[in-house]
Amino acid sequence: MPGQAYSLRNAAASEREFLWNLHESAMRDYVEGIYGWDDADQRRRFDDNFRLEAIQIIEVDGKPVGMWEVLKGNDSWFLARVALLTPYQNAGIGSALIGALLADANESRRVVFLQVLKTNPAKALYERLGFAVFEETETHFKMKKEPDRSS
Repeated sequence: MPGQAYSLRNAAASEREFLWNLHESAMRDYVEGIYGWDDADQRRRFDDNFRLEAIQIIEVDGKPVGMWEVLKGNDSWFLARVALLTPYQNAGIGSALIGALLADANESRRVVFLQVLKTNPAKALYERLGFAVFEETETHFKMKKEPDRSS
């Protein structure tokens, strides 16, 4: 599926269970590797951090295949989540989405931040796209991508 065409749309409240199931399928192994997976605790965390207004659904051929959440502040942007169903991972969708976000951030002169669990191999993707680790916790790498100085 390289170069898979995708579209974005705002998430609807009725998609909450899809989003929870996507979160669980995308993150369970990584969370389990650090904290252990506790369904009740993870569901509470998901619900506590559920910001419908910031979530977009990623679609391929009109079918929801993922989601992402970007929080845009005045001085910086935070890539809070990006998740794709397994068959759509490594198909260039995440790279294209994040690349477009970084182009917009660069044009707007904004820094983009994210954090990634140390067990998540997505760190390599983020590094390939220009993010660098600026801080490390016991469980996460905190990364950022500054706007290009030449722009």
